[in-house]
Amino acid sequence: MILAVETSTRAFSVFIKDGKMEANLEILFSLTHSQGIVQTVDFMIKRAGKSIKDIEAIYAGLGPGSFTGIRVGLSFANTLSQVLDIPLAGTTSLDILSFEVDRWNSSIVPFIKSRKEEVYASFYKNGVRFDEIKVLKANEFIDYIYDVNPDYLISSNEDFMEVLKPIIENNKINNSKIDRIKSIKKNFSYPKAKFIPTVVEREEIPLMREYLKPVYIRTF
Repeated sequence: MILAVETSTRAFSVFIKDGKMEANLEILFSLTHSQGIVQTVDFMIKRAGKSIKDIEAIYAGLGPGSFTGIRVGLSFANTLSQVLDIPLAGTTSLDILSFEVDRWNSSIVPFIKSRKEEVYASFYKNGVRFDEIKVLKANEFIDYIYDVNPDYLISSNEDFMEVLKPIIENNKINNSKIDRIKSIKKNFSYPKAKFIPTVVEREEIPLMREYLKPVYIRTF
């Protein structure tokens, strides 16, 4: 059985798979990931008729996103890996988020709002990340979208409302950029644990018995 956890945003999710059996649980707007993740994993494993000792590998989201959420998820994954002596692997929250749409025929900009009124973002085309993960202020993010010209923007509804809506409604950018951003297809979602094993496999990330480290992107 494999276990995957994703805790980098205001939502968190847990996914388990054992052969053809799959179970996925997503909890939105959790303010206490640290309290919820252990109970959620325990609940799902018991409902599947399994034991925690049946877990053979762990997958986790590495961020960027909420520093606290990322620490909670990785602390849980790393501790469980050590206690059970099983391998683990992880990938970035933006790589996970990009799986929400048809990756193979689309260009995508997934983004996650940070606490500093900045945005974590990158650009994907035909299933491949073409750019490093960036930290952008709101006006820089608008320019970035306009420059890379994606087919889709992907983020939570809350992040769309907090990042893009105020700028567009207050006419803080020129009309051509506003029109272009309005025309881009929107997909509202959070990074989800159920996609992590697939992302790890396609990116050929090895399962290892080493501590997973968070992806913290900072500006100076």
